[in-house]
Amino acid sequence: MHWSEERMKYSKPKPEELIWFTLAVYNAGAGHVRGTIELAKANGWRGDTWFGHVEKAHASQARHGYVRGQEPVDYVYNIRKRFEAYKEIVK
Repeated sequence: MHWSEERMKYSKPKPEELIWFTLAVYNAGAGHVRGTIELAKANGWRGDTWFGHVEKAHASQARHGYVRGQEPVDYVYNIRKRFEAYKEIVK
């Protein structure tokens, strides 16, 4: 995870967003996520925000080869969903 996080620091996501980008890199690879950031920007979405922006871009169009576009999106979403559920339990 540390290696994945280091790969994303150069793309400058918002600090509170770094974990979501790191998880996407862990799942799909840094090249795919960077390509998806560029695709998001080209579509007028923010490149520093995962949910509602970069997640909307299709990673399968990234230049670093094929990755199922929805797979990293689902992976990050499911982890966030579990995290939010755990936070509710420990309140």
